[in-house]
Amino acid sequence: MSEHRPELDLRSTSAYSSVKELAAHLRKRLESGEFAKGTQLPSVRALMHQTGLPYSAVNRAMGMLAEEGWVEQRRGAGTFVLDRADTEWNRGVRYRRIGVVPPNWGPSPTHSVVGGILQGICEHAEKREHRVEIIPLVEGSSSSYAFADTLLSRELDGVIWIQPKHGGPASLIRLLQAKMPVIVTGRPFKVLPVKTVHSDMPAFGELVADYLEKNGRTNPIVLAGRRDDGYGKLYIDAFRDALERRGGSLPDERIVSAFVGRVEKAFYSIEWKEIVTAFLRNNMAFDAVLSLHEEALEPLVALHASGEKKCPEDYLLIQLAQSARPAREHWSQLPITLVNPPLEAMGRQAVKELEALWGITDETDTAHEDLSPWLDMP
Repeated sequence: MSEHRPELDLRSTSAYSSVKELAAHLRKRLESGEFAKGTQLPSVRALMHQTGLPYSAVNRAMGMLAEEGWVEQRRGAGTFVLDRADTEWNRGVRYRRIGVVPPNWGPSPTHSVVGGILQGICEHAEKREHRVEIIPLVEGSSSSYAFADTLLSRELDGVIWIQPKHGGPASLIRLLQAKMPVIVTGRPFKVLPVKTVHSDMPAFGELVADYLEKNGRTNPIVLAGRRDDGYGKLYIDAFRDALERRGGSLPDERIVSAFVGRVEKAFYSIEWKEIVTAFLRNNMAFDAVLSLHEEALEPLVALHASGEKKCPEDYLLIQLAQSARPAREHWSQLPITLVNPPLEAMGRQAVKELEALWGITDETDTAHEDLSPWLDMP
C-alpha cells in the first residue's frame, strides 16, 4: 500500500461539534473518490489538532468509517483507504453497535432472566462481530424522552430493550419516532410498530397442557398477576387454547388477576396476597395451579402447611420461571415444576431480528431460533 499521506486540511471547514459531523464530512470526501485505494490518511492526533475535537471523538469518527468499510485501521501503522466494493459492507455485512437496555423493574443484569437474554445477545453479537453496549435505565427515565435522547446520542445502530414497562415507555416511543431500529424482548405492545421476541406461546400451552393430561389433572386454575399485562395474557390464551384442543376448558372464573395499586409494592405485598387467598377459598376443587408470578405462592404455602390442600397430593404446581429459585420459604416447602423460557435463544433471535431490520443476511445461519420453553421437574 502507498505510504503517501494526502493533504486532509480540515481547518478551513466549518467547526465540528460532534463525532457525527466529522464522520459525515470525511465520508463525503471518501465517497467522492478524492483518495485512492491504499492511501494512508493523517493520524488521529493530526486530525484532532485540525478539528479542535478531543482525541476520543476523532478516534470514534475514524472507527465509524472503518465499521462502514471506508477505511482500515492498522494497529501501529495507521489508517488506510479501502475500495468499498471489495469490503464485506458491499455484500450486506457490517459490524454494528447494539445498545441493550435491561429492565428497571427490579432485576439487575445478573437476574437469571435478564442474564440469560443478555448471554444470548452477546453470544450472537460476538459471532457476527457486532459491538454490544449495556445502557441501564435510571428510575423513572423510561417515562420521559430524556433516556431516548441519551440512546440516540450514542451513535447506536439499533437497540434491544429487555422487557419494557407496561404501557409503552415514552422513551421507546421516541426511539421509534426517530426511526431507530428497535427490538423488544418479552412484553408485546400492540399499539406500537415494534418487533417483539418472546417464548413460543403455542409451544408453552401444549407443554403445560400435556403435563397436566399425563398426570390426570383436569381442573386447573391460573394465578395471573397483573390484569392489564399483555404478556401474561399471551401465556393464558395459549394455555386455554391447548386445554380446549383436549376437550378441557379454562373459564375466566378460574383465573385470578388484579389491577396494580398506587405503587407496585402495595400490589405485591398487600393487595395481591389477599386477592389470591380469597380466590383459592372460592375454588378449592382445583387440582393444578399455573402461576405466572411467584409472589402469588404464599397463600398456597399456607394451605399446604395446614393440610387443607397438599402439593403434589392434591394438586400440581407449575410456575413460570421469572427468576432463579429464590431463597424464599415457599420454594423450599412446595414441589414446584418450573417452565423455563428459552432465554438465550430469545437473545440470539433479538440480534437476528435487528440484522433483518438492517438488511443484513447470513446464508450460513438463516434458521429461526427455537423459542420453545421446557419443564424443570422438582
